[in-house]
Amino acid sequence: MKVTINEKGVRRWLQGHAWVFRSDLKSLEAERAGPATVFSESGKILGEALYSPKSLIALRRMTQGREKITAGLIRERIEQADRHRQVRFKGEKAYRVVFGEADFLPSLIVDRFGD
Repeated sequence: MKVTINEKGVRRWLQGHAWVFRSDLKSLEAERAGPATVFSESGKILGEALYSPKSLIALRRMTQGREKITAGLIRERIEQADRHRQVRFKGEKAYRVVFGEADFLPSLIVDRFGD
């Protein structure tokens, strides 16, 4: 899928914002939810995001530049989040392992309860 965003959306993207709002979409070659390559109006690839056809938050950023969304990328981010939380919550039996955008995994929440 290919999505082009307007200047306002590009400015926010380049500032590191995790979301692109529906009002910032310029053109869209997508019909259903899923990964999308995000472009500026000049045709520059900005990265990849998860597209939602129903939400006002149309895109949730996953990557920057030409980096692709892959199973390996997702696994790496989950493992990185888990390592971070194991240090932060050492000895705890219940805590949030993955916290969505904070771990560059938008909309994903993973909680650990016990073992």
